[in-house]
Amino acid sequence: MAATFAVLFAASVLILFTFLYVQAGRDLEARLGTRLVNARAEFQRVHQRDGFNELAGLVADDAAVTDQTDAIFLLRGVDGDYIAGNLKAAPPFADMRWLDGSQLQGAAGATLADQRYLAFWFPLAGDGSLLVGYSDREIAHTRAVLLGTLLWGLLGTVLLAIGAGVILGQRAQRQIDRVGRTFTRIKRGDLKARVPLRRGRGDMDTVSRQINDTLDQLERLFQSVNQSAANIAHDLKTPIGRLKQRLETLRASPGTMADNQPLVDTAIGEVDKIVGTFEALLNITQLEAGARKARFTAVNLATVVANVVEAYDAVAEDAGMTLLHRAAIGRAPLLHGDADLLSQLIVNLIENAIRHCPPGTCIAVAVSERPAGPVLTVSDNGPGIPAGEHENVFKRLYRLEKSRTTPGSGLGLALVKAIADVHEAQIEMADNKPGVKVEVAFAWETAVPTAGHSGTPAIPIARHP
Repeated sequence: MAATFAVLFAASVLILFTFLYVQAGRDLEARLGTRLVNARAEFQRVHQRDGFNELAGLVADDAAVTDQTDAIFLLRGVDGDYIAGNLKAAPPFADMRWLDGSQLQGAAGATLADQRYLAFWFPLAGDGSLLVGYSDREIAHTRAVLLGTLLWGLLGTVLLAIGAGVILGQRAQRQIDRVGRTFTRIKRGDLKARVPLRRGRGDMDTVSRQINDTLDQLERLFQSVNQSAANIAHDLKTPIGRLKQRLETLRASPGTMADNQPLVDTAIGEVDKIVGTFEALLNITQLEAGARKARFTAVNLATVVANVVEAYDAVAEDAGMTLLHRAAIGRAPLLHGDADLLSQLIVNLIENAIRHCPPGTCIAVAVSERPAGPVLTVSDNGPGIPAGEHENVFKRLYRLEKSRTTPGSGLGLALVKAIADVHEAQIEMADNKPGVKVEVAFAWETAVPTAGHSGTPAIPIARHP
């Protein structure tokens, strides 16, 4: 990480300073050219206004006070003879160009080998010609300063990047080590272990919080599994014990098969209860895995509800209760789902109300409409459920009656929750004052049903104690 930071920062600084180096050099050269053009114009004005002799005097004065390392002047007559200036000889050329000092002969006769000049010759209207040039010493000095700044800046950037990379890398490594130690504790059985959190907002802090959230969920799942295992053992212990007792009685009985038929029927009933519990658990597991989604089609929720209510009207009447059906919806509530599963969801909610409410209770099943989609509501005016238990009753094998001596397995509402989840529906239990109300909010079906599909398949009603 430190090396990567160093390379990236160094490359950025190098690109930036290279741009500045080139741009500054071009700008200074352009200014030098402008200065040279202005000097030519000034000399031409003197020549035109005052004559050649006055120009020669001006050139001689400028050459006397100007160092050859700053500027060069050479005035020649018509025959090419030296008239004035701080140069004795220079090659002829056209236009403005850079001259190397080795091409020039100074006033003392020596060449200016270490110098470089931007210069040009210009004619003097029949009186000769004048060479004017300016040294690039300031440009070279500026470039040298920029180059030195670049080297020092590059060195500082590399050192800073390495230091920052090492510091950040060590911080990240310490956080990774804390995560590793946490997972080691979890591997050894400490499910309470969590990654220590700091007050920072960095990436590793965000990842650590997400890891802790995941570990919290895993702990809840482990607790749920352990509780489910304990509940299963508790629920199955009694029927298996009764089954064993009846089988032992049947083995010891001297009667005929006809005499022992009640014992056989009772034993089969106990086996059915055990099998039913495991089937319900298996169904919930399959639903949570999403195995039934491949069978989803466009289903009319109102039709499914109507069929279930029609089938259970007599069941509620036999229990001394009233089953009401209301539909307040403006269009066909099409869902992308499984009609059999939706039917089972409604059946379990109705049976749960019938099982836990006294005679005279009114159970209402309604389908209403919201902007997001249709809502199924099953409510009653029975004794209700404590507010603190509204979410717990949807857990597997959870029962309000802690002694677990009453009939039931605590899987009915867990299956309802699993069916709602596989349909991506939101389920919520609330106080009906009196009684309890369960709302299942679905989303509208977006696919158009194919021709001939009514969305109202035959719905088999499966009753589970």
